[in-house]
Parts: sequence; structure tokens; C-alpha cells
Amino acid sequence: MQGNVFQKGTLLIPTGGSQHLHIVMNDPLHCPVHGHVVVLLVNISTVYPEKYSDQTCILAPGSHPFILNDSWIVYRQAVVSRVSGIEDGILARTIHPRLPISSPDFDRVRQGFDASQDVPIKIKRFLRTYGL
Repeated sequence: MQGNVFQKGTLLIPTGGSQHLHIVMNDPLHCPVHGHVVVLLVNISTVYPEKYSDQTCILAPGSHPFILNDSWIVYRQAVVSRVSGIEDGILARTIHPRLPISSPDFDRVRQGFDASQDVPIKIKRFLRTYGL
């Protein structure tokens, strides 16, 4: 039985004073560097014309039920997270699982990790190390 944390899954997580949708970029894996079972998460945020937004990957309204406006992938805030911490947040009801992202949109988001200038070096290394 599949849990709440899996590749293409989405999670509503409190970030910066509001709830942001995050995409789970891989199935859980053990990372010796972190010493835990981890996943890579990337945040989605609404595009505001007066604020910076990485244009590498824009998701249109309706591409996911939670996305109501043009939204950008915040590659600069991608993070490797412990699955146990995510599961604890789900149990505490501070993190909320949502419907998975479609395969075509997931593929666009993943390709953006290779194209965006905003991806932190440690995230590029994680992707390369685990063949993601």
C-alpha cells in the first residue's frame, strides 16, 4: 500500500506564513549523507508581476486542483526532507497530502531542475547522485 510520500505526490506545507503546494520529486530513498530516508521537495508559488519568479517552468491554472493562478516552481527553495518528518507533519495535520501532479507536468518540473539557474548546487548533486 502506497503511503502519503511518493514521487509525483503533492503536499500542502506551511511556508513563509501561508500554505504552499510542494511536489515530491522522488520515491523515498535512504541517503547516507543525510542518514535518513528522504525525498526532494520543490515549492510552487503564485506568479506576481511585481515580484521575481523563475520563468523556467510555469504551471497554468487547472494543471492541479490547488493551482488557481499562473504558478512558478521555486527551484531555489528545493529541499531534501526526511520522510519521517513529513509523516509526522501529516499526523499532526500541519502537512496535508493532495492529489498527485500529472505525469506531463511532473516531467516539465523535473526538466526545469536541469534548466533553471536557481537550483542550488547541493540539489543538483543530489539529483545526479541518485540518478533522478
